Amino acid sequence: FDGWGWGITNLQWQQLFAGGRYAFAVGQVDARDWVDVFPLSNWRTALLSPAVMYPVTHLPRAGLGGAAHAYFREGSTPFVMAGIFDANGQPYEWGGDTFFGDREYYTVVSAGWTPSFKRRFDDTIRFTYWNQDAREEAGIPRGWGLTFDASWRVAQRWTPFVRGGYGEGGVVSAKGAAVAGVGYFMRSHDLVGGAIGWGTPWKDGLRDQLTMEFFYRFHMSQN
Repeated sequence: FDGWGWGITNLQWQQLFAGGRYAFAVGQVDARDWVDVFPLSNWRTALLSPAVMYPVTHLPRAGLGGAAHAYFREGSTPFVMAGIFDANGQPYEWGGDTFFGDREYYTVVSAGWTPSFKRRFDDTIRFTYWNQDAREEAGIPRGWGLTFDASWRVAQRWTPFVRGGYGEGGVVSAKGAAVAGVGYFMRSHDLVGGAIGWGTPWKDGLRDQLTMEFFYRFHMSQN
């Protein structure tokens, strides 16, 4: 629905070590695969505005870049993730001229803890710092932000979560935001979820925003 025809969001070399606990990827990389990965923020989940796209976080479009993560143990492990991406990247253009020519980047680093590498997508506590250089040709000033998120799978069915952060610059719409919610997995694939979020905008004269959302995801087949 974006109107740009065809494009490439992922065309990359990925290398895994120690069963995936250490990994890196370089090439045409989508930052959404690496930054703030969250159990209710995938394409099969309907929970959108307050939980996934809360307005103090910015992600560039898919473009040239790279990212790496390290989980230092199998169990009870701290982890780090870092990445650099083309701030002017576009999935429908070759980005060599902007990545190596303009040299305006989106950089990110995360640090956190998970009880085991296998549960990293369900049980996570994480802090993330991101920075995007000013995009001179687009007229967008530098932006940066600091976020916190935590989610936990309880009794194999419940996934409560909290998220919050601070953002600054021309790429975010709010300077502060927080959200809390829960997902409940029913039967084998169905999912019920809800969240409540708060945000305070940068522009003077605008009121704080309170968002509430509820959804039921029904699977008609296993796939």
